[in-house]
This record gives sequence, structure tokens and C-alpha cells, in this order.
Amino acid sequence: MLLLFLVLVTVSCGSDHSTGIVNMDMVGKWKWVSTDGGFDLDIHATPENTGKSYELELKKDYEYVLSENKTQIRKGTYNLILKKSVHSGKTERFIQHIFETYSQPVVLNGRIQIISKNEFIISENKYDGIGSGFKRIE
Repeated sequence: MLLLFLVLVTVSCGSDHSTGIVNMDMVGKWKWVSTDGGFDLDIHATPENTGKSYELELKKDYEYVLSENKTQIRKGTYNLILKKSVHSGKTERFIQHIFETYSQPVVLNGRIQIISKNEFIISENKYDGIGSGFKRIE
């Protein structure tokens, strides 16, 4: 009986994403709304002024799918970590490893700010950084 319990615990916690950091509030399909910020708050990118739309699907098994203009451009795995925010000075939840080498107007890695169950922002952990807002599609 003890052996069965240990096997079940190992299987359920065996993923290298099992940091104990909850992702359920982010699971779903999200559309990019805007990216704002910069040193002089001079950056304001939207689907309308860039001609690009982005959708980010975050799955409960820590997989993601990124689409640009309705075409899938990348999929992989993401991690959630706890780290000190330069903005609040507190330890906060960060998302990382989403297509970090891709050059686009959307911030995909950084501090997560949950606005509501249907909105969140991912922000760079820099004083003059930028952040991208997302709204739930499903």
C-alpha cells in the first residue's frame, strides 16, 4: 500500500513544472490587447497599429501555443517561478520560456499581474520595461 502511494505521488509530481506555483487562473486562450510602457511611456502597440494579432494558449500541463494572425508560430512548455519584482519589491509570480528569441511587439515572459479572471498583464522586470495585456478568448 505504501509503495502504491509513493508511485502515485511520484507520477503526479514528476513533471519538472511542478514547482507548486498555480497556473489554473491562466489556463485558456488569450488574445493580445496592447503593449505599453518604456522609459518615457512612449510605447503603445496594439493589433490595430501593428497589423498583427497574437493569441496565446496556456494549458494546465504547462504547455503553450502562440499564434500570429491566426497562424501557429510556436509551441512548447513554459515555467512559472517566484521572483522579486522591481515594481512592487515583493516576491511575485513570473512566467518564462515562451519563445524568448522571437521579436514581436508582445511581452510573453515576465511578471504576471492578474487583473480579473478574464484579463492579465505580463510585464518586463525592469523600471523602464514594457508590459502586454491579454484578454480571455475561452
